[in-house]
Amino acid sequence: MIVDQQAVREFEETIRKDIPKFKVAFKDKSWLMKVCGFLTRPFNAEFMTRFTTTMGNTVYFATQEKYGARLDGTLRILAHEYIHLYDNKQHPLTFQPSYIFPQVLALLPALAFMILAWPWSWLVLVPAVAYVLTCLIAMGSRTVSLIFLGLALIGFGVGAWWLVGWKLLVLLGGLLFLIPWPAPWRTKWELRGYSMNVAFAVWWGYWSDDVRERMVPHFTGPNYFFMCWSGSRVRTALDQAVDKVRTGELAKEKPYKTVHDFLYERRLLGR
Repeated sequence: MIVDQQAVREFEETIRKDIPKFKVAFKDKSWLMKVCGFLTRPFNAEFMTRFTTTMGNTVYFATQEKYGARLDGTLRILAHEYIHLYDNKQHPLTFQPSYIFPQVLALLPALAFMILAWPWSWLVLVPAVAYVLTCLIAMGSRTVSLIFLGLALIGFGVGAWWLVGWKLLVLLGGLLFLIPWPAPWRTKWELRGYSMNVAFAVWWGYWSDDVRERMVPHFTGPNYFFMCWSGSRVRTALDQAVDKVRTGELAKEKPYKTVHDFLYERRLLGR
């Protein structure tokens, strides 16, 4: 399927009709993304180079060069991110908090610990500093960085217990939320986004079991912090999306309809 720069620009304008503040930016030129890339290095070393990220109304591509290298891919990525932009617009108070649930719950025990152990409230900074050091070490070796983090947390637990006693259990309880537990809402939002990927694969005629199997690790692996532990559940959801695309049901549902109609009007709808 041949996609030119004009089609990409027109699609961006189509998104802006729905999301007026939408814009495209590039990770290698954003300090915010560089910080995010540093903090995600222990579990997603390719955040800055391989993944496109939507934050607020901005879609961050890795670089401007990659944005313009394969325009058919750029269009597919923009369509995927458009789903997130739309969902954020429809659920402005819950989309982002639910996306980082349950890990976001770690903030509550941390706050409770600071109140209960006020003179020693600065101890909450120790795990944070340990994680920053872990990120630095991960630039060389992810395995070594995780070993360091484990040892640092054990040492912190022993020392902090001596200082504050049982109050440390509150903080340790909060740290448990940072384990890569299943994230049902993050899985839900990403399944909506990947349903757009499925639609393109069906419309453009390249859907296959291999394509599906390449999508599954995004849900079960470290890229999205192990948001779903069940590969079979993801496969079932993706197969259901295929059925909705083939029956035309998905193309009747916003914002998928907007994308479908855009492709149809420009003869970019392969099937």
